[in-house]
Amino acid sequence: MATREPIALVHGEPVAQQRARALIGWLGHEEAVQLLLGRAPAPGEDLSRIDAIFNQLSTSVSDRSQFEPSSSILESTISGWDLETRAQDPLLHTAFAGLDWSLQGVDLRRVIAFQKAIKIDGLEERIAPVQSDRTKLADFCLPGEQPIPPQSLLKDIDQKGFTVSSLNPNLRIAGNQVQTAMVAPGPGLQPMAMLAVTFRVSMGTNYLQVASYNGRDFLRDGYHRAAALLRVGINEVPCVYLRARSFDEVGANATMLSYEVLFGERPPLLGDFWNDDVSAEIDQPTVRKAVRLRAEEFNIQG
Repeated sequence: MATREPIALVHGEPVAQQRARALIGWLGHEEAVQLLLGRAPAPGEDLSRIDAIFNQLSTSVSDRSQFEPSSSILESTISGWDLETRAQDPLLHTAFAGLDWSLQGVDLRRVIAFQKAIKIDGLEERIAPVQSDRTKLADFCLPGEQPIPPQSLLKDIDQKGFTVSSLNPNLRIAGNQVQTAMVAPGPGLQPMAMLAVTFRVSMGTNYLQVASYNGRDFLRDGYHRAAALLRVGINEVPCVYLRARSFDEVGANATMLSYEVLFGERPPLLGDFWNDDVSAEIDQPTVRKAVRLRAEEFNIQG
């Protein structure tokens, strides 16, 4: 179901927008209205059309049959995927250290989605090489090279802060380290002991991931690829399959669908992004993820 609206304006300037599909049927009324409008509603605005769409999609979810959980793992996988060899990749072992994981073939039609929306601009181009040549599927889902963090930083004028940004939402602070370092303030000068506080910035990994927890399988990462594959009828794919020991390991944070929805009687499946009975096409503002690091100096008592 499409809900095209005029582009929102900020101080008279158009906001860059992107097309997306959202699982409206599983959202609360206020959040659904904002997504369908592409903005917050104006005071006194007539929302009757938006409310009708929300009620229709929510009712479709309520009318569904109760979900019957089942493993998404395939009984046999395609030999060309060569999962045993790929599982020896040192990058995989680094990326999933401490987790219970393996490489498996899965049926995406049996995987639950916890992400509320996916971008759809450019999906056709991204999936085209795999659609025309299925031998590229394993590399598409389990790439050997991982994303490199942005190399350019914006430095504050006072030299006490840095900002790095990316259109990739996986940009994140990946940890920190505190140690003593011997630093020379200039060439030929005696080094001095200083406290070095280092923050690590990462782009995460680029593997298609499915996590199993309490008898249900969830798409943990790779939403746009997985949804695009389903869209063109490629249902069976290789992935990193995690057996989560806690809900935290599933990867659904506070911005995702709630635990109650995901373990309710009618959770959304990945294919529901394309189901007009429960989801809708929306416009979303383009978002750039930023990491800002700033050191401050101030006095405290005590």
